[in-house]
Amino acid sequence: MKKKNHVKSYARLKIKESKNVLNFDKFSFIATFVTSSGRVGITSKLPIQANGLGAEVYYNLKKNEDPTKSTVSFKIFLPSGTEYNSNVPIHGKAYTKEQGSSPIITEHDLKLFQNKTKEEDKYKIQHRITPTTYPVPEGLRMVAYLRNEIKTAGSKNSIDPQIIASIVFEEKMHGVWAYRKNLLSFYRNLGEIFPHNSYGFGEMQVGLAADLMKIDKRNPNWLDEVFVVICTDATIAMDLVAKNVIRGGKILGRKLTLQESTVFYNAGEKALNSWIKGEIPKARLSTAVYARSWKWQEAIKLALGGDVIAIPDGCEGTCRADPERQVETWKFDPSLRLSL
Repeated sequence: MKKKNHVKSYARLKIKESKNVLNFDKFSFIATFVTSSGRVGITSKLPIQANGLGAEVYYNLKKNEDPTKSTVSFKIFLPSGTEYNSNVPIHGKAYTKEQGSSPIITEHDLKLFQNKTKEEDKYKIQHRITPTTYPVPEGLRMVAYLRNEIKTAGSKNSIDPQIIASIVFEEKMHGVWAYRKNLLSFYRNLGEIFPHNSYGFGEMQVGLAADLMKIDKRNPNWLDEVFVVICTDATIAMDLVAKNVIRGGKILGRKLTLQESTVFYNAGEKALNSWIKGEIPKARLSTAVYARSWKWQEAIKLALGGDVIAIPDGCEGTCRADPERQVETWKFDPSLRLSL
């Protein structure tokens, strides 16, 4: 006698066409079924097609379980493997084929980037033309590249990693091979390092880095030693970025906000005081290095999780980006110290 097949509970997820993301072939999902008897079945992580449609998934039911009372929920994962909006469950609709029900696709509106708020619009540069696709800022790649060191420095110094990441973004450093730029500057100066010149993963002045590291400047080689450290050790460089923000807070007598931190780090105490007093004209913000990160906060937050998606804040659906597939992380390479 032919054995009767198990009744199955099916489900299928589709990400609605996004205002910002060009394709979803680097995204993935899992589905969790709960049967009428309370049994739970979880699928493996499955890929999502470029158009946002996931594969049809199912769970075998037992004879005493009512297929019409099965429920399903989904979790979506970004290209880095980070779960999207983990605090909000995505409830779907399960269906069966055996009882002749039609397939039901659960559609979800993915919102990685929020629309502008009145507060964010406060420093808007008028007549700005937004292209359809933004080139990926090197600073955004750098945040993703140094994300582990940034988060470690934030935790160690009790500073929001978003502040450190915003400083890394604004300084740019010409990509993940920033030390090559420092080498070029080094050789152009005929091997001489100046205390007021900025180098390394944090683009910090050598003299300031030495002060924060409590280096004995009576050592005739202190400039060279500090230069090598900040150009080759991202863990120390990010820690110094955090310590400099703390230094600014001590000068001001309170913790700095994100925008205050970027102003102080790049332009110093005088510029910070001018910013707080509202003395800096809006037009200045279109070229100020310290303001570069202010319109990229949500993309920076994603980069801290390992996802590089070049959408500036408040793009209101007019921007598009293709998530980068390969996002590297920094690893210490002792051979670089020899090259310096």
